[in-house]
Amino acid sequence: MKKASFFCLCITLVAMFTSCNKDNDGSYSPAQKIQKIYYYNKGVPHLEESWHWNGNILSSIDNYSSQGNISSTVHFDYDGNRIIKATTDRATRPWYAIYHYDGNKIKTIEEYFPGYDVPFSIYNFEYDGNKIVKMVGMKDLYNGGYWDEFMKATTNPLKYILPQSCEPLVNMINKHIQDTKDPSLAFTMKLTWTGDNVSKAELEEDDFYSVTECTFDNKENPMNGFVYCLHDGMLNGESGVNRYCNKNNIKTMTITTSSSLSILNGTSEWEYEYEYNKDNYPTRVIIKSLSYNSADTILYEY
Repeated sequence: MKKASFFCLCITLVAMFTSCNKDNDGSYSPAQKIQKIYYYNKGVPHLEESWHWNGNILSSIDNYSSQGNISSTVHFDYDGNRIIKATTDRATRPWYAIYHYDGNKIKTIEEYFPGYDVPFSIYNFEYDGNKIVKMVGMKDLYNGGYWDEFMKATTNPLKYILPQSCEPLVNMINKHIQDTKDPSLAFTMKLTWTGDNVSKAELEEDDFYSVTECTFDNKENPMNGFVYCLHDGMLNGESGVNRYCNKNNIKTMTITTSSSLSILNGTSEWEYEYEYNKDNYPTRVIIKSLSYNSADTILYEY
């Protein structure tokens, strides 16, 4: 299904790095706690996120618009110290996620739009020991309200992935969805680990296939073990560097894709340069796109 290629490219950059290697999935209490994240725009740092903690518990994250206003807030509910629900409040496309566990491992994540009785997305996870090696997801595009809500979005969902406008692609996929008798979208992500990091991910969905390969530094990833990373960004593209569950930080990333949609075919390469604090947590990262000859800078405050 051609419609899947559009969403799966977003998934490639996000789900690739979502496999938590923690003793108790859903618990997140890093030694260094993020307070603010800044994103450079035309050389000027703009506040992107504010993280709010209640002791060792992350209670919420505020996301900011380019004008400096809070555009959305994610609230987290807990069972003890384990995240069981994440609710995103915003004027456009509010949604929430429910986390289901099997012992100390994440089993299923369900995403809902308010007012719909069925989830618009379901993600299931398979393990080898304590590491996720397979992720199977499905979006119910109609009954879950995904497409209606998706088309209400005010931002380009591929803005961090493709530099060009995605309007022609959206129109193409929209027509295909209206014509199809199968409103579901399914994908499988197979993960290969090197130590405590996912070095390779193979994504398959009908006629879409991608391979993502990464290398890592030996420093601390401040989002290691954050279960919200398992699905955050699926709707909006990559929301920022290190929003993943690897132990360490990405140094290089190469994504090779093939699809019947020629606009998605090819290879993209990135390099990441870091500055660290005395505890080996990143404070600044420069993301260089070798394919598009561009660079972005992100700052972390703890």
